[in-house]
Amino acid sequence: MPPNNAATRAAVECSLADLSLRTDAWVHGLRMEAEHEDQDLLLRLVEIGFLPGQRVSVVARAVGGGDPLAVRVGRSTFALRRREAALVRVGAMPPPSLCGPVRNEGRPVSATASTSGVPSGLAPDQLALLGHPNSGKTALFNLLTGSRQKVANYAGVTVDRKEGVLVTPSGKRLRVLDLPGAYSLNALSADEAVTRDVVTGQRAGEASPHLLVCVVDATKLQLGLRMVLETRAMGLPMVLALNMSDAARRAGIRIDREALQAELGMPVVETVGIQKGGAAELLRFLDGWSPVAELKPLPWQPHGLEQVLQTQVEVQRILCLAVQEPEGLLRRDDAIDRVVLHPVWGMLLLAATMFLMFQAVFSWAQVPMDAIHGGVDGIGQWVSAHMAQGPLRSLLVDGIIAGVGGVLVFCRKS
Repeated sequence: MPPNNAATRAAVECSLADLSLRTDAWVHGLRMEAEHEDQDLLLRLVEIGFLPGQRVSVVARAVGGGDPLAVRVGRSTFALRRREAALVRVGAMPPPSLCGPVRNEGRPVSATASTSGVPSGLAPDQLALLGHPNSGKTALFNLLTGSRQKVANYAGVTVDRKEGVLVTPSGKRLRVLDLPGAYSLNALSADEAVTRDVVTGQRAGEASPHLLVCVVDATKLQLGLRMVLETRAMGLPMVLALNMSDAARRAGIRIDREALQAELGMPVVETVGIQKGGAAELLRFLDGWSPVAELKPLPWQPHGLEQVLQTQVEVQRILCLAVQEPEGLLRRDDAIDRVVLHPVWGMLLLAATMFLMFQAVFSWAQVPMDAIHGGVDGIGQWVSAHMAQGPLRSLLVDGIIAGVGGVLVFCRKS
């Protein structure tokens, strides 16, 4: 008699909190019967990618088996409490693929779509950088604006407001707002609430941006695309910036930009926020962009769990069409994690690293420190021998030369 696949699969199901360390499994679902106070948490778990069919593993646990757990889903790693991980049901066998029938629901990309904006009477033009935490959004902001930026707080909250000015190759000046990192417009923190209010035009005293630059980590597209689709539903003018595109190429990730652009219905550019010239393609786009049409964003309503699940399914469909990842992409990361996160070898490696650091500071640095001391003392003695005693000699020898020598010794030691 053939085995009962359903029974077999059920037998190997468990919660993510009970999954063995560094054991690959697949998400089978979430505990939808969770208590009312867990509903926001369930929503966030779905938003960051804990979906049926996603590969997961527990890469580290706190000493003693307590909180937190380091959990990898796809290419992203999150720290979860055991109570949070217990909401995720996993199994040893993957459920059916989420890549359903192909259907194009994106708006066609045209000159109108790529240059649309809000009323042109608002000046100067302002764009906002929107992205999830660790997407390289702030690095891109620094690359675009350089020293032409200022930092303050949003009124009423202790959340940084970063605004700067960028100058395109043709000399166009644009104001740039670096929005706080957010996984979703369904805000669970003060930072995300500020981002939501600015994007939806509900932030008092804050002008709505003319253009949203959606910054996503090109190596973790799934994590960022869901919020891109959520924001796109409001009909806002947008451009997608595939940040860390160089890292994606090195990892062997192939992104079909034309397919991605067609599915999303918005321009797609590549950026590298930590590299000089890494925003050249975005700057060229901005050179040809202007807010030419009056556009009123559609009202935003908080998404429920069912809507978020539908959006994630759409994300999976787009990824199946536009992204190809090599087999064994995480093999190197897993090999490193097995050592540095091991409860024994990891602690020994940490102890060895700390020992080497102390040796470098207090033992190995002594030779160059003595050399600097000797050089500074020699210069001071030479100046003393060739200058008459007085305030100027004291200033040079005891002030400038001794002071510079002290700084050099401190820099060498640090």
